[in-house]
Amino acid sequence: MVSIELDDEAHGAPPEHRRTVSRGTRPWWVVGAATAVLALVLGQWVADLRSHAGWQRLADRTDVVRPVGRSVTPRWSLDPSQLATISQGLRWRGTVVGPVDLPDGSVVLASVDGRDGHRRWTTPVLGPDPQRAQAGSSLRPAGACERQPDDPSRVVCLVSDAVVVGGEHSVTAHAPTSEVHLVVVDPETGRTRADHRVGTDLGTLYALLPGGLAVLGSSRSSSDVVAVDAASGAERWRVAAPPAARGAGFGVAAVGDAVAVIGDTGLVVLGRDGTVRRTERVTGFQGYLPAGDGRIAVPGSTGTLVVGADRDLQLVGAALCVAADDGSVPGLTLTRSDALHAYGADGRPWWQLTGSSPTGAVVLHGVVYLTRDGGVVAVDGVTGKVVWQVSLPVQPLSPMRDGRVLLVALSTDVAALDPRTGAELWRSPLPSGGTTLVAFGGLLLATTKDGPGTVVLG
Repeated sequence: MVSIELDDEAHGAPPEHRRTVSRGTRPWWVVGAATAVLALVLGQWVADLRSHAGWQRLADRTDVVRPVGRSVTPRWSLDPSQLATISQGLRWRGTVVGPVDLPDGSVVLASVDGRDGHRRWTTPVLGPDPQRAQAGSSLRPAGACERQPDDPSRVVCLVSDAVVVGGEHSVTAHAPTSEVHLVVVDPETGRTRADHRVGTDLGTLYALLPGGLAVLGSSRSSSDVVAVDAASGAERWRVAAPPAARGAGFGVAAVGDAVAVIGDTGLVVLGRDGTVRRTERVTGFQGYLPAGDGRIAVPGSTGTLVVGADRDLQLVGAALCVAADDGSVPGLTLTRSDALHAYGADGRPWWQLTGSSPTGAVVLHGVVYLTRDGGVVAVDGVTGKVVWQVSLPVQPLSPMRDGRVLLVALSTDVAALDPRTGAELWRSPLPSGGTTLVAFGGLLLATTKDGPGTVVLG
């Protein structure tokens, strides 16, 4: 801060030592100092604006956390209900949009600010409910939200009045559902674009296809899949999955403009109109992993099945979880067997990396960042050339990015690495009792043995 004296004459100064300055002018050095300070302020403002805009663009494509400081400290803590909102909501430019239960039993959609947990906006969906209110702090939101792939200004949420109560290790529904809403909101302002009551059997939002076609699950049958137009609320089709795609293991995912329905022994790909495009055999289904280009990777006992809208690929090895992928290496799929294998969109092998098996990965700006026993390695996503590697006592967790640095969890600290060179920029202790560090919904979360359980770091 520069202090500028506005008086043209100092009291008591001898006339012969005064410098005559006409009114309306200032000495050149005062103007120069003020201009320099203004330039510094404007320069920092522009740099901050560009950094924030760059982070927003990256955050729109993948799950990067808010930029963190050199001293990573707890910003706010999540109670179980807030944690449910975060896990059932979706990230949006530093916020999480999802269903929130209020003390009177009403349900709103809210935008939760990742910096301190305050609500930027709330949109009412369901009114007060005494039965839900009686559940108190054990009440959990019944619903979920998805972003429309071809229109980021539209978020679609399924919200019901089911009384869902969370225990220490389980969640239980204690009352039948009597009201279900499919709501479309603007994630920036919370403005309601559409709000339709749909069938009370529709309790699960599986996916959202381009054009706002919501793919829902029906409670009438664990294998019924229902498509509803989010703009009009009209049910477009309802199909029972073929026997091969049924069983105790069951999942539904969007693959481009199609829907993959996965069961214990088989997989069925449905078109936008609900017709069967093709079927595939699956063995030992235990879930699926999203791919950065709109496909999914389904691990099985005989390898990994990569499922797309129009074709599938059978790859050797178990799919590696990629925690964040900005799409800068289109078609990349990573699997683990005797080494780390990289495949292209056509299933052709690109490269392999020997050594200890990676425990997690992120793909950003054409580089694959991997954590594995003993350290971190950065690999060119197309050629497999090692860009850099460092030795660190890392936890078996994926690395994380905040748009500026690469964050890795150590035994008691978090380290920030330069993504270009791997050089350690700074290190900060984890919260007391911290055990796990994870990026979720744009938030940097730590679970703790002592204290609130889950805290947001910044």
